[in-house]
Amino acid sequence: MKKVLQYFLFFAGCLGWVLPLPAQQMFDYSKREYTRDFKLDFLISQNIPDQEILYKDRLRVLDQTLKAQSTIFLGDFVAERVKFEKTVNLSNATFSKNANFYGARFDSLVNFSKASFQDLAIFEAVSFRDTVDFSKAVFQKKLLLSDASFAKVVSFSGAQLPQHILLVNVKVKNGAVLDFRKVKQAKVLYKIDIRKADVQSMIFDYTKFQIYFDSEYASSELDDYTYMRQAYQQLIKQQEKYGFEAGYHKALAEYNAWKSGIQGYLDETGETEEKKYKSFLEFFESNNFWVNFWPFIILLIIYVWGIKYRKAIMRAGRTSAALSTPTISTSPPSPSKTVVLENEIVQNVKQGTQLWQSYQPDLTDQQTNFWTQYESLVRKAKNQR
Repeated sequence: MKKVLQYFLFFAGCLGWVLPLPAQQMFDYSKREYTRDFKLDFLISQNIPDQEILYKDRLRVLDQTLKAQSTIFLGDFVAERVKFEKTVNLSNATFSKNANFYGARFDSLVNFSKASFQDLAIFEAVSFRDTVDFSKAVFQKKLLLSDASFAKVVSFSGAQLPQHILLVNVKVKNGAVLDFRKVKQAKVLYKIDIRKADVQSMIFDYTKFQIYFDSEYASSELDDYTYMRQAYQQLIKQQEKYGFEAGYHKALAEYNAWKSGIQGYLDETGETEEKKYKSFLEFFESNNFWVNFWPFIILLIIYVWGIKYRKAIMRAGRTSAALSTPTISTSPPSPSKTVVLENEIVQNVKQGTQLWQSYQPDLTDQQTNFWTQYESLVRKAKNQR
């Protein structure tokens, strides 16, 4: 019986080797190097006739297995809004630029083990409906998982996470778990944004992480104070649930400090939490403001100084003009000033009278001298004739 089974398996194997699967059963791009952008929707349209390309829920359907093991993508990898119905194997692949899976849907197994993401790893609004393997993957810049949903276990065992991880509004279904317990220990704390996320379905020791709030995330409702408070409260419960005692105390201390910081700011300004939280967020990130906008601040200071300098010059000009021009007062003088003026006038009149009386020229002598000189002048004129 064993020999019969062995012969059967042997002939079945030979048959499978002689008769390979049809070419359209798999997209295999393994062990290659692509210098240009790798756009999956374009490749789908090149390999599948237009009449056979399927769309579902506004997603382009790829009903073949995608395999790109140990492949190097030097340009952007773009797989936006693609529905992967079969297995996706991108293990040990290198993404030199952005790996963009925005809005995609994975219905089967996904393997990113040992993959290297050297730029942005974009998995925003992605739906993972089966197991996802990120074990030993390397994320060098930023991991974007905001608005993503997971239905089964997600493994990050041995993965090197980036400094910033966005888990905003992440949904975890059917008892699935995002396991970060065995990630590599970094020299600095991993920063995570977990607003509106299902934190209770994530497992991580908060002593390796630091909560932060990404101001670049494009959703105005995330500026609400309520989501910030809930993020801390969920984190504290999660640390207590999984027995991370040190992480629990760290999260609790940060939450209390955060609350006291907000309350102190509100006490100073007299503002309400709901209406003025956005201004506090700007206050909270004031360091980034000074770093990014210091040239504009310097220009503003120079402009204000120039205005003040110009006003000072105009004020000095008016002062000098006032000194050189007699001032005419239109307002009636006070009684005390009137008395002073009258006394001065009387004194000036007396002094002028005295000076005039002391000056009494001898008019008779002056007239005699005048006629004597006149007569001598007439004689000279007659002698010259």
